[in-house]
Amino acid sequence: MFHSETFNYYNPKQHGSASIKGSSSCPHWKSYGDIAIHGGASASVLYFYATHGKKYGLKPTQQEVDKIMKDLEEYCGLDTEGMIWIVDKLNELVKKLESQFLC
Repeated sequence: MFHSETFNYYNPKQHGSASIKGSSSCPHWKSYGDIAIHGGASASVLYFYATHGKKYGLKPTQQEVDKIMKDLEEYCGLDTEGMIWIVDKLNELVKKLESQFLC
């Protein structure tokens, strides 16, 4: 279903969510619950901590930075995989519609 006011494409399976997790109904979708970082807000805070430290000059150890960066790579990898899956499905939909209306 297309919704011109708030979404370019919206699927009712998203249940009102525009997050990558809500929009990915792929049957083999990996669970964010299996990794250390579970959401974008946490990822942003951890990235800021790893790169800039906290207030009052508190800095992470090198081991903390290494773990955060590894966890961020895993989290961002899942997001990227989901985006690729979504684009592939949208491309399939476009091809299907083109074949129906351009023949």
